[in-house]
Amino acid sequence: MKHFSQSEKSTLRVCIISRPKQKIVNPFHLWHRNVEVLLAYRRILSSHYNLSLTFTSTLPQETNYDIIIVFSRFTAGITKQNRIAILKKLRPQCHRLLWFSERDSAGSTEFEVLPYVDRYLMRHKYRDLQDYSQTYYFNRKYTDYLAKKTNISHESFLANELLSSYEDHIHKIGLWWNLAYTILGSIPRWKRWMSVYLLNNTPRFPSKASELVKDMDLHALFVIKDQRGVINAQRDLALGKLQKLQQDYTITPIHRRVSKREYYAYMKRSRCVFSPFGWGEINYRDFEGFLLQACLLKPDMSDIDTWPLLYEENQTYVPLAWDLTDLEEKLGQTLDNETLRQRITDNAYQRYTSLWQDSGIAALLERFNTIIRTSL
Repeated sequence: MKHFSQSEKSTLRVCIISRPKQKIVNPFHLWHRNVEVLLAYRRILSSHYNLSLTFTSTLPQETNYDIIIVFSRFTAGITKQNRIAILKKLRPQCHRLLWFSERDSAGSTEFEVLPYVDRYLMRHKYRDLQDYSQTYYFNRKYTDYLAKKTNISHESFLANELLSSYEDHIHKIGLWWNLAYTILGSIPRWKRWMSVYLLNNTPRFPSKASELVKDMDLHALFVIKDQRGVINAQRDLALGKLQKLQQDYTITPIHRRVSKREYYAYMKRSRCVFSPFGWGEINYRDFEGFLLQACLLKPDMSDIDTWPLLYEENQTYVPLAWDLTDLEEKLGQTLDNETLRQRITDNAYQRYTSLWQDSGIAALLERFNTIIRTSL
């Protein structure tokens, strides 16, 4: 790696607590992707940033950490009271306690932990923090909008704590990084595991192909899972619209499960890719589309603040209305204007793949180092 700045000389002891995706033998676990990128670069974080990282899936026994980071998945499935009890127990064991929220949506929060941590970092958040001082149906602005738009039957849900109840702690809220810095499924699993656990590095994405046969208009493969109705609302709307569009456009099969190989093969052939919201606004399909050079059509993301900046209207993706009323119009315009479509596709590809170049990795590690050191 190159171009890393030499940070402060004092070595900081950082404990990262997370729930592994699969336990093997200590200390080797298959971690979730959010943790894997830190694990992959832990040697650089040690040698260039003087950060000594310890990864654990249980509450640490030591009491002399400078920083303890709790990835929120660690406390999934427990009550708010038990979550707070864990943080109270961790508090005497470190100088600063940080919370890395792994919630899928910018609207889904755990603000009840704010009084018990020094920083509350999110993968993506609403640009206007005042949005967190009102209750949205199913805790998301887009589900609230779609529920009202489609008159969907309301289901019971556990409402978030309102930020207005924690005004003295608003300054703790910030961003870590979004799903872009994860190791995508388009890389074979054995390469991912070998890279992370043996080579201590993340795999390189393939170079942009000089020629891809783009003989399909739209990649729109998705399934409507057995989820809450409001989470499926946008996909339900899309399903009806896409079935009608099949008369005029070449679209991949809709609402069908296929193998990963077939999924990526379809995307390589597609000029555009449609990526609806699900449990959250950002998903892996966005980056797969960037990488496989399919122009991304996605519900408008302008109310979302996230890092790195990959969602720029008509520069890296084509924004759609949340109710998809303009899907046919935007698809037609994007397909008709090859120059614009190729510019958006190229911008997205270059911006995404640059994250995995030395300068992009340096930006990630600098951000992590800054989070750590400004928290002290």
